[in-house]
Order: sequence, then structure tokens, then C-alpha cells
Amino acid sequence: MTPLISVKGLKTYFRTDEGLVKACDNISFDVNPGEILGVVGESGSGKTVASMSILRLIAEPPGYFDGGEIIFEGKNLLKLSMKEMREIRGNKISMIFQDPMTALNPFLKIETQLTEVLVQHKSMSLDKARAKCIEMLKKVGVSLPERRLDMYPHQLSGGLRQRMMIAMALLCRPSLLIADEPTTALDVTIQAQILELIKSINQEFNTSVILISHDLGVVAGMTNRLVVMYAGKIVESGLTEDIFNKPSHPYTKALLNSIPRIDKEQKQLDPIPGLPPSLSSIPTGCPFHPRCAYAVEKCKTTYPETAFITSDHISKCWEVSRL
Repeated sequence: MTPLISVKGLKTYFRTDEGLVKACDNISFDVNPGEILGVVGESGSGKTVASMSILRLIAEPPGYFDGGEIIFEGKNLLKLSMKEMREIRGNKISMIFQDPMTALNPFLKIETQLTEVLVQHKSMSLDKARAKCIEMLKKVGVSLPERRLDMYPHQLSGGLRQRMMIAMALLCRPSLLIADEPTTALDVTIQAQILELIKSINQEFNTSVILISHDLGVVAGMTNRLVVMYAGKIVESGLTEDIFNKPSHPYTKALLNSIPRIDKEQKQLDPIPGLPPSLSSIPTGCPFHPRCAYAVEKCKTTYPETAFITSDHISKCWEVSRL
């Protein structure tokens, strides 16, 4: 199967007063047509920067691309002009941002922000664009859509704002939807509704999805494959079922042990000791070794080679056999 989008050796760095920040350091992954790919890891692991890199939303400077390719529809997105990227953003690749309150413009009514997408990309009249927006709002479960369009973002609840963002992202029927922690700050009931909505969109429109989260529990029943990131690198990737049943990197295993599991007996949750490293001063060797219970001397000096658990399941760890 030909991937819809293929990220190859992506290096997204930032020049800062503290030094060079390697937010994405030589990462590679594919997203297949109709697939939901989960990208997980703690805050600061590089998940959001990876997604922003796909849409070329990295501020340059201080950010820059030091290498790699992002191949979409046969084109390297890193080589396209800003005009060409504007044709892709919101049209062929859309993104649901983490905080809808800051992603939506507080000074503009919802109608203005939604219809703009269709006017820009599909050259629709305002009347046709409004009708299309109402239709999409109904699809994403917004009640009284005509009334909601006349409101400002601050007049909507968190769940409604997130649905507005999802509707905006879907108006042009993109082939790829990037959801950056779409359930952050929502209560559990609304969180479940949003995740179910994203899954139904994937099934109804065959839209590929990159679902970014810091919580493995969120992506457990949602994704086909998982990518686990730590300190700007991909440390494990594979089928979701394989990673949950047999995690092959100490970091993945620690993430799983730190959340409640109904499929396994747990006497207590085990938090991961310490904190993620600063991306401007990443430890030598494996960046997880200061927090790892399996670390040996080699882990402190040499970055691990890729270990193939199966043809679809890889891990970057010297001690895979001990897990």
C-alpha cells in the first residue's frame, strides 16, 4: 500500500538562547489511506512540532528544517512555496489544534471563521458557504447550528468550540486530519464524544487521521498503529495491539504502567521517575537512560540501534530482550 503521507528523517530544530533545541530529531513514519495513527509521549517529546512541521507552521526563525522529507501526493512539502502550502492547509490537510479557545479568533463570529475556509479554497459564495457550514455542523453533532454561527467563541462551551474546530477542519473533505490532543481540558463525557466523532469521520469519509496524545489510554481503542516519541525521537512504533500487548521499549512500558488498566491486574500505578530532559541538553546515548530501570553502561554512551520485534514493530533499545 502506498502511504498517503511519508515523513522521512525529519529534523526540526530551533535556535534559542539556551542552545540548539532538537524538537524532532531524525524521525520517520508513514500514514496509510484511511488509517488512524497515534502519536504518544509526554509533554515536550516533539509530538506537536512533528505535526506543525507537516503543515509548515514552524516559525522560521527561530525554527528551521535541518533535513528530511515530508512526501504528500508525490511532493516534498518542505520544498513547496508558502503559496503552494496555503493551497494544501485546510484543503487537503487539516488540523484540529489543542486549545480551540486560542485557535479560534475571539473577535470574529463563528460564521466568519467557517465560511472563510470555503470561500478561500472552493470559491463559494457566502450564502452557499453558510449552507455548507450548517450541514457540516449538523454532521459533527452541533445543535441549533444556525444560531451557533452567529455566536462568538467565548459564548460556546469547550465541547462546542472543539466541534467547531472539527467542522472547520472537515469542510473541504481533507484526505488527512491532524488532531493535536483534541480532548485536552474537556470532561470525560465530552472527551468520549469527541473521540467517537473523530472515529466516525475516519470511517464515513475514509479520512486518514494523526491522533496526538500524551495518554495511551486515549488512543487505545482509536488507532491502527502507534508511534511513541521521547525527547524528539521515535523510540517505538508498531501496530497498536502489539505495543499494548508487548511493549518493547522501557519508556512505552513505563507509560502503560502509569495508567489504569482494566485488562490487567494492577496493585498500584507506577509513575515514571524524574522528568523528561530539556531538548537543548539531551543526555548522550539513549535519552531515556537516566529514568530507565533497565539501563546498562552502553545505554549511557551510544544511541540504540533499531531492533525489529516484528516486521511492523520496531524499538530503539539495547535491552529489548529483558523486557
